[in-house]
Amino acid sequence: MVSDLHRRNFHTGLQRINWPIGASSLQLIRLPVQSRKALRRLENNGHRWVATFGYPVYRSLTPTTRKFREDIAFIRALAIISVLGYHFWPDTFGLGFIGVDIFFVLSGYLIMGILSADKSPPKEKLADFYYKRIKRICPLYYMILLVFVISCGFVYSGVWLAQFFPPFLERHLDASESEASTESLPFLHTWSLGVEMQFYLVAPCLYYLTRCKIASRPVGVLFSGLIFASSLYFQWSSTPITAFYHPFARIWQFLAGMLASHFSEEETKYGSSGRLVDFATIGLVIPVFAIFLPNTIVDLGPRNLAQFAIPAIVSIFLMVSSNSDRIDWSRFRLNYIASISYALYLIHYPVLKYAQHLQPRYFESIPVWTIALPMTILLSTACHYFYEKPMLHAKKKTVFMHVVILFIVLLIVAIQWKPIFKTDRGRLESIPEAIEANKTSDRARSAAIKANKKWFNTYWPPATLVKDGFKNQFGHYVWPNNTGQLRVVVVGNSYAVQQQVIVRKFLPPNMTASLDVYAAPSYSIVFHRHEKLTKLFWEEMEQRKKPNIVFILMRYAVYLWPDGATPLRPGNDDTLNYWLQAVNRLSKFADHIFISSHHPFEVSKYFGQRRLVHDVIAALENGQDLTKLNFPYNAQKFAADPVRVRINLLLQQCKKCHFVDIESPFINKEKNWVQTYDPVTNIVYYDAWNHYTDDALKLIEPNFEKAIRAALPEYFP
Repeated sequence: MVSDLHRRNFHTGLQRINWPIGASSLQLIRLPVQSRKALRRLENNGHRWVATFGYPVYRSLTPTTRKFREDIAFIRALAIISVLGYHFWPDTFGLGFIGVDIFFVLSGYLIMGILSADKSPPKEKLADFYYKRIKRICPLYYMILLVFVISCGFVYSGVWLAQFFPPFLERHLDASESEASTESLPFLHTWSLGVEMQFYLVAPCLYYLTRCKIASRPVGVLFSGLIFASSLYFQWSSTPITAFYHPFARIWQFLAGMLASHFSEEETKYGSSGRLVDFATIGLVIPVFAIFLPNTIVDLGPRNLAQFAIPAIVSIFLMVSSNSDRIDWSRFRLNYIASISYALYLIHYPVLKYAQHLQPRYFESIPVWTIALPMTILLSTACHYFYEKPMLHAKKKTVFMHVVILFIVLLIVAIQWKPIFKTDRGRLESIPEAIEANKTSDRARSAAIKANKKWFNTYWPPATLVKDGFKNQFGHYVWPNNTGQLRVVVVGNSYAVQQQVIVRKFLPPNMTASLDVYAAPSYSIVFHRHEKLTKLFWEEMEQRKKPNIVFILMRYAVYLWPDGATPLRPGNDDTLNYWLQAVNRLSKFADHIFISSHHPFEVSKYFGQRRLVHDVIAALENGQDLTKLNFPYNAQKFAADPVRVRINLLLQQCKKCHFVDIESPFINKEKNWVQTYDPVTNIVYYDAWNHYTDDALKLIEPNFEKAIRAALPEYFP
């Protein structure tokens, strides 16, 4: 028979049987007791069930097959469940994204184990390693990608397709675009596969480095530790976007798994399982469940300690649990979820994005997850059984044939997506010509589509930017050719940069001695505590400029201020108190302070998603009713908004302040909606970067003129 058989005891519940783990792949062993528990145990330890003459029989796969690790399957299942929770219910499971970090730790652990178990020569080992990685990752990924890419043509209109395809082929995405403008991409989540594939390129090098010894000293482990620390520091010190997407920021997680596997092998040489190890294993797995804690009790800051602690705990758990065989992790019934976890990961995000895109049109009253989650499970199960498993057992020739064919087809679709999906909607004409013909005609819609595509970007006025201490994304602008007497300052955020042209229109050069604009991204400088810019601003105002007229023009981004006390009033709200201090300080030299209103788009469902332009164009392309894209208007909700309450209280306290209403022109009280586009030209009012378009600026001009004329009647006889 087979020599040097290693034997392991399995308790069936009725009797104890001896099982030869190292048996030949052709040796058949008959089980006298048909216990489901015994069968499951045997399957989980590297054996396959076959039927022979009506008796339950097991066959050992190979002499070197590693046993199935139920603890790893358990952690993998927790990771994929947390990722699903984060994407389907982001407002509840804010830490679910750490599931991706756990996957990286598992990859490092398993890769180290695979390379260590393979005793082949280095060339054969590396060739087999990369072949298995390709077989595991590429066929299912390419197949699912192709299916969803083709389905894009049935789900999305041309404007959305134009957003999805060019990022991968025509331009390089910077960090801000990766997070914001591509948020709706159905395959944005595959960034993690890109990171993992890059790790595979260096994994053998890290493997040999870790095992390197000089004079029996583990210098390789020390070098790996230095790389680990460097990667960890890089992630900790980088911006949130870089820390999330950059491959080097993730290396420490892979290395945590590799080092855990390395020390597991060392520990196995000197000890075996005991109750203390079992208790330690259970104690280590409990903190991992923190990834399911709701947002109300966890810190979701940019440097979340859980993102660093949980992957480290998982690596220690893997190291300890490798020597614990007393715990039956299959009792949690998560092995099946672990087995389809790769399919679940690939499929859930595009299904979710499709459902979110189609919800307003087909099932607006139904929660997205009730459609997307069952579809995800159904499609993942089908893909796993009918494609993933067959590919894992397929021959090399079959695997490579599938990978090459799928890759070529995807490449063709990616390059020729415009003619394939027929995104060309015909001749584009000017807006006036189209309106004269017929606003509802194809010509008018084509003209509106062309005009709206302009608003994928924001218009900035041609003012002169001064290179001084205010230089940032915006900075200090100066308008030249002044011959008048008024010293005018415009201060705010990007909205001030846009609306300065309106101020100049009604306060032309013959009326002003100077016109300066001070702006910073998001922050208003005067209404925010910006350590550097606020100090410079007040020095400039009080010592040099001393303007007669000040315009505070801004988008009151609600996420920058807390809601405050209820009810809001001077004295009980720190934000309102700071605003009052600012206008009182300005009042010492300014005769008039103009304060813009809150704009109506801040409370909309589209705010921050940059979807409005895409949705308007898509509706025009499909001939749909644009009125559905207007925002619902609730007068009580608008009036109770903390920003509006603060502005009203500020105007009551400040005698030199004047109100500039930029909100009411967009509100249609008869139909109870906020107008998002020009009903005559079908041109959107709000561009893809959360700013006003030309049509919107023209809409608010009359209210600017009204406020300026009322405050300065002597200049407008």
